[in-house]
This record gives sequence, structure tokens and C-alpha cells, in this order.
Amino acid sequence: MKLFLVVKNGSTLALREREYFNAMIEELDARELCAFVVSVDSNEEDWNKTVSLRKSIREEVVWIGNNPQLYEDYGIQSVPSVFGINEQGELIGQLNRLPSSGLLNELKRLLRKALRRFGINPEWMQRGRGCLGMYSQAIPVQRDAVSIEHL
Repeated sequence: MKLFLVVKNGSTLALREREYFNAMIEELDARELCAFVVSVDSNEEDWNKTVSLRKSIREEVVWIGNNPQLYEDYGIQSVPSVFGINEQGELIGQLNRLPSSGLLNELKRLLRKALRRFGINPEWMQRGRGCLGMYSQAIPVQRDAVSIEHL
């Protein structure tokens, strides 16, 4: 499963959820999912501020900008929010909970269900630089952002 936390510079709620999100990802078995922070910042200056808040180089941050069509395509209705993409590349949609309000239990349930139903290919479960490459077709990102190339 690929998991995306939608954030925007200046949102204190998004900043708080990002802290919970990163702690949650550390708690989960990294082989079970790839996690990304998705910036919906409308300009490069705000995008750079979002990237500067990374706690480690392992935190994958992508920038989709202020694109209403992508918001609709991925079911992004608010910031912060969380959506997922399953191992078949299908949108799971917006998950019901934020990291601070029980998302971890929801994810554990979804991951157990995926393991029982489909099994998960170990190559698909890799984390790190491979995650962004594996999802380059799943979610368009703004390639002209300076920091995206250095993830």
C-alpha cells in the first residue's frame, strides 16, 4: 500500500498531523507500505518551506501544487487528509482517520486484509528511493521543483 498525507505550508493542523504521520510510519513495518507527504502548496516558496520541515531524508515529499483536477481525482477534500493506493495501483480513497485520531489501527486492518487477500510482493514493499520511482505513474508530481530530484 502507498499512503499519502496531504499537507500545505502554513497549516498548523497539517504540521501536527505530519508529526503523527512520521511517528506512525516508524511504528509500522516499513516493508508493508510506502509513505509520502504530498504538498498542495501553490507556489515554489511555500513548497520549499514544506520540504525544509523534513525530519530526515527518508521522508518522501512530493509537490502536486494547487491543482483542482488532481484534488478531485484523488478525493482530496481537505488539508490535512490521507489517501491510499493499493498494490494494484487503484485509489483506495480518502481514509477515514487522521494520524492523530486512529489512522494506525485503520492501516493495520487494511494491511492485514491485503496480506490475506492478495499477498504482497516483497519487491513492491520496498521503502525509500524505490517508492517514488514505483509511483511516478500513480501520482503526477511537479518535476520542476528543485527538491523533488534530491529525494
